[in-house]
Amino acid sequence: MFMAITEMSRRRFTQLAGLTGVAALTGLGLPNAADAAEAAPEDPEFPVVGRGRKLEATWDPKTDEINVNDEVIVRYSNCVGCYAMCGVRLKLDRDSREILGQAGNPYNPCNAYPVLPFDEPLTEAYRTMTQSPTKQTGAATCCGRSLGALDVYLNSRRITMPLKRAGKRGEGKWEPISWEQLIDEVVEGGKLFAHLGEDRDVEGFRAVRDLDTLLVPDAPEFGSKANGLIYCGGRTDGRGQTSTRFLSMYGSSNKYSHHSSCYGAKGVYPYQSGDGDDLGIDCEFNEFAIWMGTFPGANGGSVMSDLKRVSSTIENKQAKIVVFDPNLGNGVVTPAQEYAVWYPMKPATNAALTMGMIRWVIDNKKYNEDFMTAPNLSQAVKLGYNACTNATHLVIVDEQHPNYRHMMHPEDAGLTPSEKENAFEDQYVCIDAATQQPTVSLDSEKALMEWEGEVNGVKVRTAYMFIKDSANEYTIEEYSKVCDVPVDVIEEVAAEFVAHGTKSSINGAGGVTSANGTDATSCFSTLAGLTGALCMKGNLIATFVGATGPGNGERYLLSKAEGMPKDKADARVDRTGFAWEDTSEYKRRIAAGEKDPKPMLPWYPGGVGTSDNQMVLSLANSYPHKAKILLTWQCNPIKATPGAQREEVMEAFKNPDIIPLAICCDVVEGTFAHMADYIVPDTMYREHFGISQHAAWWGHKGNFLQWPMVEPKSMKLEDGRHASFDAFLCDVGRKLDLPGYGDKALLSATGELTAYNDACDYYIKALANVAYEDGIVEDLSDEEIKMQALDTLPDAWEKAVTAEEWPKVLRLLSRGCRTWPESDTYDEEGRQVYAGAYMVNFYSEERGSVKNHYTGKFYEGALGWHPETFSDGTPIEEVYSREEYPFGAASHKPYFRCVTMLSDSALLRELSPHNYLEINIEDARDLGIQDGDAVQAINPSGDVMEGVAMVRGGTARGTIGISFGYTQDAYGSTDVTIGDETIPGDPAINTGVQLSQMLDPKVGEGAIFAFSDPEASTPGRNGGMFKIVKA
Repeated sequence: MFMAITEMSRRRFTQLAGLTGVAALTGLGLPNAADAAEAAPEDPEFPVVGRGRKLEATWDPKTDEINVNDEVIVRYSNCVGCYAMCGVRLKLDRDSREILGQAGNPYNPCNAYPVLPFDEPLTEAYRTMTQSPTKQTGAATCCGRSLGALDVYLNSRRITMPLKRAGKRGEGKWEPISWEQLIDEVVEGGKLFAHLGEDRDVEGFRAVRDLDTLLVPDAPEFGSKANGLIYCGGRTDGRGQTSTRFLSMYGSSNKYSHHSSCYGAKGVYPYQSGDGDDLGIDCEFNEFAIWMGTFPGANGGSVMSDLKRVSSTIENKQAKIVVFDPNLGNGVVTPAQEYAVWYPMKPATNAALTMGMIRWVIDNKKYNEDFMTAPNLSQAVKLGYNACTNATHLVIVDEQHPNYRHMMHPEDAGLTPSEKENAFEDQYVCIDAATQQPTVSLDSEKALMEWEGEVNGVKVRTAYMFIKDSANEYTIEEYSKVCDVPVDVIEEVAAEFVAHGTKSSINGAGGVTSANGTDATSCFSTLAGLTGALCMKGNLIATFVGATGPGNGERYLLSKAEGMPKDKADARVDRTGFAWEDTSEYKRRIAAGEKDPKPMLPWYPGGVGTSDNQMVLSLANSYPHKAKILLTWQCNPIKATPGAQREEVMEAFKNPDIIPLAICCDVVEGTFAHMADYIVPDTMYREHFGISQHAAWWGHKGNFLQWPMVEPKSMKLEDGRHASFDAFLCDVGRKLDLPGYGDKALLSATGELTAYNDACDYYIKALANVAYEDGIVEDLSDEEIKMQALDTLPDAWEKAVTAEEWPKVLRLLSRGCRTWPESDTYDEEGRQVYAGAYMVNFYSEERGSVKNHYTGKFYEGALGWHPETFSDGTPIEEVYSREEYPFGAASHKPYFRCVTMLSDSALLRELSPHNYLEINIEDARDLGIQDGDAVQAINPSGDVMEGVAMVRGGTARGTIGISFGYTQDAYGSTDVTIGDETIPGDPAINTGVQLSQMLDPKVGEGAIFAFSDPEASTPGRNGGMFKIVKA
């Protein structure tokens, strides 16, 4: 049921947050105040010296000694107030385990700069929170979201036991049921809602897991019936590995996460191909950085990590940053700073701006020719770099050739493949600079960038010529007009970017979720590829670098199981990664004599990963097939898909004929829980395990972890476990007798089978993998074990690993992470050691060989400027009038709200009760709108969104700025009835405005399809077309 705990008062929040300074923040104080808390009132008006809560330790400024208070425990873990994976430092009463306070984790580089090395003792972690000059320059901090998550942790609306629908879906009526009933009913199915008058047999997990029967009888590409289980989770917060394992063992390919709707078009096509690490700005060592659609200190990454590092480089005049963004956000950027400059730009024009800079570099021959003419990685490394490009590789442009628009390989050229082995690079063909003859790329030391002609009778041209031609399609003046950035700014920024060589960086975020986001995001690596600024100290570096942990590591093989189903290349319900022309539907319609048949919804055959937003639209339209079971976990892709938050979509998800069984696991009644048949209670951070790599643009190596620092609030099961998503997956897996669950499930590296019955069985082993990779960590001392009361942890944790591994796992728990020495990150020439092998592709054969199934035309293989279009390639301005709808959207993440996690924090709502429709001063003047007026934003589909105008100079002309995460249709905003008790909703949770993008008028008749990127499938959250009127 819901927790019978009231939300925190403002005073209690202030106590926990410690807003009065370092002493209140940490509980550290002067020696003569050490015991004063004993006499303090239960709820003092405000923490003051002598009247506050228990101090965790004292510091003697004369001797620099730290004396730890045994009555207080300090533990370190990860925060999930958002998805940046910062750390948290939790202060607990040793006896009651009440949370006394919270701060940042000094061992986590998001919270502390400089960061406390992993090997430093816990006493030094205390010292960092004082004014001692011996170690840190400042205390580790946490942001408002992290502190607001304390409110959610104590939320009176938390779901703590299983709930079963007691009315129609979406009515908010529930009955509490036992854990055993939950597991039995969702696995076995049956007439589960006969008591509500629903006379239908519901297939449970057992019936749906039929690996021999086709899901769609006349469409074998959709695989077995098991693919009828469709799963969607949040951005995993380090817990996604267990759901991935469950779906693999179950046999379903339909697993979705918070990826496409957030990460957008990044990485859709391999314009930067390599070992998979994401590239980000080196905030510590760069000299010049371009931030596009984001800024240092913006939410979406780590607020504190980027902010602290960039602020330091600006203060020391080491670096200059330039921000291009329709919105001027907070952080380190103001219009008046010399070393941090903001330029407004139109939404959804990122590619035009970047292509303008690329054109200037090419026209003025400011590119790095030595780097670009290295035809392979080994040669580029010899020249002092850490990546390479395919600038010299030949592309087949002969329309009659079977490999038309693909890269030329030795067999195409009549050449013998190279004997050199290279696991990273395929063998391509180039024109060797010395011999002027076709040569296998691995055998050449230098090749020509600009060449076209015939090789072995086949017409070819170099990849570089494609990007050059693409850049030349428009003049810099034309690019300037598109993005509304002055020509001189484009030229000056481009010149400064190349002037700093490998100390320049560029990256962005805002354009990833626009209808032309494919070009917008990959242009960054293309510009960097012209200079060699990849994976070197000071430029674009690999991030998310960490140990294997979850997966097949040094001690345990956590991705394997005896008897697991084989992976199959099934078509998924989201229509990505599969060509329309290969579907059975297309072939049937062709066989029936239909010419050029079109699908109801678009298919995305290119280099597209799974798409949670397209999964939503597929289920809403029952195309290409329906679901059997929808299992969701702490997610809201409907909210993240502008245009999907409409009645037709919501009604589809409430319809049992479309989704026969809907199960949601969450800590509150969120949007998907509101429309579910069953709600499974979950744990919050501070209560569960999770392992991740760093989400900040931090180029060193580290793993960051969550673990149950306090006992979960969810119900305790008969066997001592707590109800959670992990317990649910384990119990369903065991009841189904799935491979990889039960007492003999997880493989050790030596071949032994160990138990997997709860989260600790999996994650403690994963931590052992982290502890043993790339150097074995030391055992945690008995003194530090007692300091953090780690000797009181559940016996099941220790039994999950060997006696040798356990003290090493404890060391990771004690720090909330494992970081490797930062001195190991770069070699003597500045190469990032942890970076994978990278190649910048000026031409992508994956993209260039794919056709739009509406137009029949190939997509361009090189990046370029393309205006926003609908799915069939029609520019939106040819369908609707830009004069009538002159505004485009530019969304940004607020500091005091998150997509789903913090909407029900009363304290954060007090700080920021609603968002605004942000309008430029001159636009407002033209429309007669004043700050605070009620206004409406209207799109061409007729959707009307009403909000409060904020008139400001920090919004570009022609832009509606909007902070994301407001207006929640659940999460406590509506009444909920459990049994005989009704919990009134709080309308304040549903305040604010969300921009709803127009529907795509070019898809199948009657389809509900939100404006999306025609190539990447991602939502067109930014850009689009709107008009603004007074309400």
